Amino acid sequence: GRLGILGELINPAPEQTVDDILNLLVGRRGELIFLHSPTMYTGRSEVIRRLKKELGSKMVVFRPALSIRPEFGETPFVMVTRDINKVRVITVGNQGDLKSNDIKKILVEVDKREITPEQVPVLAIDEGQLFLNSEGEEIIGVLKELMRRGFDIVFVGLDYNFKGHWFSYMGELLKWADRQEENVYIRRVNTKCAYCD
Repeated sequence: GRLGILGELINPAPEQTVDDILNLLVGRRGELIFLHSPTMYTGRSEVIRRLKKELGSKMVVFRPALSIRPEFGETPFVMVTRDINKVRVITVGNQGDLKSNDIKKILVEVDKREITPEQVPVLAIDEGQLFLNSEGEEIIGVLKELMRRGFDIVFVGLDYNFKGHWFSYMGELLKWADRQEENVYIRRVNTKCAYCD
């Protein structure tokens, strides 16, 4: 509270992050917003939920099967935020099969379901760090292809694993995103203390 507006910049509320993302997407096509955090419990999934609520059928959410948490009541069709809010999703891969968690399968799903940027301009990719059967260059290639087709992408990922090392290819993706001068925006959210907020 003593930080005032500085505190809001350091730890933006999910609704502020959603507003920032929506402002970036207005009237544009082929944009990538890289929403990431160094740790868990930052409200990334809540941002996805609020975006979906705001955009409705204009947004589809993809996620890798490795991110399904049955203990939270999640299924291949429903993601549950920590606030117990539900979001409809398209899950890519099979939960027990690491090799099936391949980001290229998003392109397959987009083609199979005939999803176009005219009908669904925004594609969100939640828990992007868990496409463990993909390399950084493959992730970048899929993101570029979706942008080339005219989709706006919100790629959401976790930077570090529990050992404090880069989670899969996230360091490579952040370096790539940081070098882009156009159409790629980076938004970082941070963890709030569970006791004092």
